[in-house]
Amino acid sequence: MLIWPRPEQEMVPLIEGLEKGGLKIVYFVGDRTEHCNPTGSIYHDHYDAWDGKPAPALADVNIPPLSAKEIEESFRLESMILTMMNKHFDPAAVDQRKHTYYTMLAYWRHVLKTVQPEAILFPIVPHSLYNYILFELAQENKIPTLMFEETVFDGRLISYRDFRKSNGALQAALAYNLSRGVMPGDLSKEMRDYWEENRGSKRNISKPWFQRELEDRVSGRTLWKIRVRALLRSVSNGSTFRLVFTYLARQSKGNLTSEYGRVTKAADFSRAYVYFPLQFQPERTSSPQGGVFHDQLLAVETLSAALPRGWEIYVKEHPSQWLLRNKSQYNCVRWRGYYEQLARISGVRVVPIGTNSYELIEHCKTVAVITGTAGWEALLRDKLPLVFGWCWYRDCPGVHGVRSVDECTRALTNVQAPARHESNMAAFLKAFEQVSIRSNIFQSRDPKNAVTPEESATTIAQFILKELHNPNVQIKHHVP
Repeated sequence: MLIWPRPEQEMVPLIEGLEKGGLKIVYFVGDRTEHCNPTGSIYHDHYDAWDGKPAPALADVNIPPLSAKEIEESFRLESMILTMMNKHFDPAAVDQRKHTYYTMLAYWRHVLKTVQPEAILFPIVPHSLYNYILFELAQENKIPTLMFEETVFDGRLISYRDFRKSNGALQAALAYNLSRGVMPGDLSKEMRDYWEENRGSKRNISKPWFQRELEDRVSGRTLWKIRVRALLRSVSNGSTFRLVFTYLARQSKGNLTSEYGRVTKAADFSRAYVYFPLQFQPERTSSPQGGVFHDQLLAVETLSAALPRGWEIYVKEHPSQWLLRNKSQYNCVRWRGYYEQLARISGVRVVPIGTNSYELIEHCKTVAVITGTAGWEALLRDKLPLVFGWCWYRDCPGVHGVRSVDECTRALTNVQAPARHESNMAAFLKAFEQVSIRSNIFQSRDPKNAVTPEESATTIAQFILKELHNPNVQIKHHVP
């Protein structure tokens, strides 16, 4: 099964590469790419699947509701899905969300029984309801899965069979490199340049490619273009009065920015503190990759219960939280009173959103994240981060994976990097260099990355064949 809703320019070389390598695609979820569907395969539109609609080929099939026992066996999955519905189904009532989930669960159980796949392929960690249900059902039925994750290194992917488990090849390469005592001088020019540019407490770490793209999308000029277009649209359809009235009504009721401003207190860099930057939500980096800690209040409460005497937790909102989707309106992930509840947690200081993140990392004892890049930035500054979720750098020596108060307590006694930290980091970077895939899932805007979407798709197809079908396949990396 190919669950790959990407543009045509990527799908053609990907599907051709997989079929030439001997893989038969029996079910294909795409994004307006039905014309790319292989002969004999069932095609399903991504957005139809996300809405809980069946594939046209199965629309007339009578799929009976699941039994209470079958639903109860998937309560853990249900909990995660209800959270994922904060995106796409955010206005829906809880019972409406549940019924949609029960329908989806029955449908995808039927699909697996019908097509009996030998493997299921995802471009990234599944998080669009239907593909996460499919992933969990695959784990339950011992059907191999393969997925990819993009990293701070533009044009380098890491692969997983299960995102909750480490990449075995990366772990093996890391163990070997640690035994050899790899140093920065042993890295490739690309990795060595990155290390030298970003290493050290006085450097402003290069923003990762996805952060630069996001900032471009939400820049002042872009926002003004969006607002002007909305105004012109309202003039053309006669809804200007309603637009202005709605805006003024929202402003009078208060919003996230005003509530956040009421609870903030300036950072005091002379204090001992843990820096906890909130994740942008709803997004896969917190659900599913944060597990139960998609509830960031729970993560902060867990950290607070483990805090050494005299320490504080400096919490800062993600800068994009008020710029995308719901803007500064209260919503299902940032409800009225969210920041007030956050500020009441023992030891928490909510700092102004304009506080420089690099300064916060520079002066903190350590950083705690769900899966965020700030944890990686802490490692580059000789601090050992606490990570609540499953992120791409989880295997780097010095990362404390934490899931409880006790684990946080132990981690907070060991937050300063050891003397061998430079060698440990070099060993990880070398291992990442050795096993990462020279490709992109989302098209790069980095002028230094000359790899085309077609080349990326070809490389990914070769990797999939090698991983699932033929270990002798030679992967031809397209190096920028």
